[in-house]
Amino acid sequence: MASNETQQQEATGSATAATTSAPVPTTTTTTTCTAVSRSTSSTTTTTTSVSPSALFLAACRGEPFPGDGQVGTNFLPNQALPITWFSYGLDWVGWGMSWVWKNPIFQADGIRRIVRDMCACHSPMLGDMSQALRAWDIWLSNLDMSHVPYNSHFMMNGTMHKMAEAGLQIAQHAAQHPEIAEKPLNPIMFISGLPRAGTTFLHNLVASDPRNRGIRMFEMHHLVSAIPPAQSKETILKDPRIEQCKKQFFFVDKFIKGYWPAVAQSHFSGPESVDEESYLMNWIGLFLVHGIFSGDKYTDYYLEPDKNFLYRFLRTFLQILNSGFGPENMWIYKCPVHSLWLDAMLQEIPDVRVLFIHRDPSETIPSWAALQETMMSHLYRDGKWNRRDIAKWGMRVWRTCAYRGMEWQQRTDPKHWYNIFYKDFVTDPIACLEKAYEHFGVPLTEEAKAGMKQWLAENPQGKHGRRQYTPEMYGMTTASIQEAFREYIDRHCYTGSH
Repeated sequence: MASNETQQQEATGSATAATTSAPVPTTTTTTTCTAVSRSTSSTTTTTTSVSPSALFLAACRGEPFPGDGQVGTNFLPNQALPITWFSYGLDWVGWGMSWVWKNPIFQADGIRRIVRDMCACHSPMLGDMSQALRAWDIWLSNLDMSHVPYNSHFMMNGTMHKMAEAGLQIAQHAAQHPEIAEKPLNPIMFISGLPRAGTTFLHNLVASDPRNRGIRMFEMHHLVSAIPPAQSKETILKDPRIEQCKKQFFFVDKFIKGYWPAVAQSHFSGPESVDEESYLMNWIGLFLVHGIFSGDKYTDYYLEPDKNFLYRFLRTFLQILNSGFGPENMWIYKCPVHSLWLDAMLQEIPDVRVLFIHRDPSETIPSWAALQETMMSHLYRDGKWNRRDIAKWGMRVWRTCAYRGMEWQQRTDPKHWYNIFYKDFVTDPIACLEKAYEHFGVPLTEEAKAGMKQWLAENPQGKHGRRQYTPEMYGMTTASIQEAFREYIDRHCYTGSH
């Protein structure tokens, strides 16, 4: 496998150009892209009339990429999970209220007031958090609730208020307890890569090293308080907030039949499990799941690179947890979208370590689309959501992630990042992590290996079932995805030992 330094030396000039202000080239040349599908081990040749440099530059900047229309236009109806009689009852209540009051359920102004209070908290750790108000405001101002069933108006109103209140609680605690910043914070590792590329697998394995500290869902879920932080790793799984969170989870079943088992087929989540910090990002208006429902203006904002306030918030959250107990080795965060904002991450966390995992996007993007459809079942009735909308959002955001990550690696000291390739990882995950640890100057101890082996034994692939899907369900094809990501595939999916 090629080293990080070798991969950096192989950088192309077109990627470096992505950091300049030069316009995206308008001239086109016909190029042929050869992409290999790992699942079939066959070679597929596709021809495009858009130059690689134009594709790369557009994606790095977050602009609508050439060929956006390839997702198609005809309606592809979603398949939602069945709802309960409780949901139908709330629908009737909400429908009746709508005849008396305009938008009586979803109270956007109340959410804004909470976020303003959060931004008014003065904390040296958090600094200027006005961008959080901007993020929330753009999302709220462009949110289309016309398609959302009335029962989900109730659910979303409560959820979004709780998220904003959770962000306010963190800001207030940081302002009231500046002394928590005095306790040294161990190095932070961010795990990133395209969604469904093995990031969750990698995250859980690194977190199973007892010297590391991944963040458990109950510690960062808006349904329970993040304060006070857990006090020791010996007692964390006895925290009463785990049971509180489970009770709140069961409430979802009153709305949607079998919601959590359906989600678990793609991404298992539980209050005591290590999970991704997208929960925390919601608190400050950066929505990975709900962002798709607020239109292009919110997506444009989401793709802007200057999200320094996010990394100050994430670091402050760790300072709060650290006031309870911290790891002997590393803190572990994980979310696919970090590749959008790597410069901001490095500016706010100068000793950051980023562990990337790479997999063919033609395998990952349809899997993500299926998960997104399941997770949003409470916002659409069966057959009322165009699956193509999922694909269009995903192709734009995830390709921007892929190409920005490539460009960032080419100009960033390799001491900050390391690449793992999915095919190698599933073959011998511990060997891959041994090399990654070595790269960051951290020994992989026998205790760590034992923890990883135990997690592997207890969590075989497919443990919670498998969601069935195809690219065509979302208006995509394997060839169209490989064309959109061809430079990423050429560089990261079949390099080195592949």
